[in-house]
Formats: sequence, structure tokens, C-alpha cells
Amino acid sequence: MYFIPVVTYVAEAWTVNVRETRKVEAMAIMFVRSMIAVTRRNRIRNEVIRGRVGVQGVHETVEKFCDMSEVSSSECAPWNFSWIVPNELAGMAWPQTPANLRFLESQGIKHLVTLSPEKRPPIHAFPGLKWIEIPIEEFEPPKMSQMRKFIDLCQKSRTKNESVGIHCRMGRGRTGVMAACYLVHFLDQPPERAIINIRLMRPGSVETYEQEKAVIAYHDYLRRTKP
Repeated sequence: MYFIPVVTYVAEAWTVNVRETRKVEAMAIMFVRSMIAVTRRNRIRNEVIRGRVGVQGVHETVEKFCDMSEVSSSECAPWNFSWIVPNELAGMAWPQTPANLRFLESQGIKHLVTLSPEKRPPIHAFPGLKWIEIPIEEFEPPKMSQMRKFIDLCQKSRTKNESVGIHCRMGRGRTGVMAACYLVHFLDQPPERAIINIRLMRPGSVETYEQEKAVIAYHDYLRRTKP
């Protein structure tokens, strides 16, 4: 089932010129990471379905396919955490515990963007994480001013080689929209391709038609204003 996307990526790589190499490499990395994540999740699910039910069985199954040796007990990744562009942008669900925030610090994330006014992280004890809130109601699309605010933050972070983390309640709809806008802006991806890539990496992302339209609107805005 993965052969067609792989052929598509290879074909596109042969058609671009040299100055597009960095964009193609980033797209390839994102695709491979998404396939690894899906494969690992499916293998764990199949083990559980085959009868390894119960807390101990699930723990043993996860341990079998995931290297737990480097994870500190004081750190715990937020649910649905993944790198969208390695060392640049990460998406996640609401980081609700200090252990979640310690994990983000250990990953080198310097900026944390909260999109969920109903779910805010316990950020006060972590001065090393620069926190910014862009409140968007659940299942609603962001306003153009909010998308621009997020991209402006990412632009400044990229010039300083600082990583950005972004979250909403579940790390899907609102997070997916902003992540797709990131791919449109910095990797010059068409909005439809950006949405597909985000959904490949993070299933369930960009949940509504209005959210899809927001990504397209940002792409149109960029075409009108980019020199």
C-alpha cells in the first residue's frame, strides 16, 4: 500500500532542480518518519489484538518495539508528539504535566505555541520554554492574522536555529492546520499536498472542511504578498 506514494516522491525528486534539493530531502524525511510511525503502531496493535491484553501485556508489547532505555522517568512525551520537520517544528496534544514539558526541553524545543484556550500547559515552572498563545476554538479554522502570527514566530525561530512545538487539545485539527501552513510557507508545498503530508505523518489532522479552506486561503495570501 506504500508503493504508490514512494514512487511519487522519487519521480518528483528527479524532476526538481538543484535549488529544490533541501525541500525534497525534508519531504522524504517526513514521509519515512510517518511510515515508521504507522508500521510501529500497527505492529503494537496487532500484538494486543492477538491476546496480549492487560497492563503488563501492553507494556511488554510496547517495550518490545520501542527502545525505552533512553527515556528518563522524569520525562514523558506528550500524547501524539512527533517531529513534523526535524529540529524545526513538532506537533503534539496538550502537554499537561511537568514531565511532558521536561521532555520538550530535552528535545531542544525553545518555543511552545498553545492553540487551545481550553487546555493550557503548566508552563510557569519552565522559564526556558518561551510560551505563546494563539487561541482558536475547537474545530474552528484560524484567522489569517493568527496564521501570520504563527508563521512570523517560526520565521524568527528559524533564523536562530530554535525549534518550535505546537499543540491543541489532541494535536489534530488546529495543530494540523498550522503545521500545513508551515509546509506551504517554508517548503513551498501546494496546500493540498501539505494537508496530505500532515495527515500521513499525523493521522486525523485537519479535521474539518473549514480548516482545509484556511490552509488554501493562507497559500493564496502568500502568493499575493510574496515578492
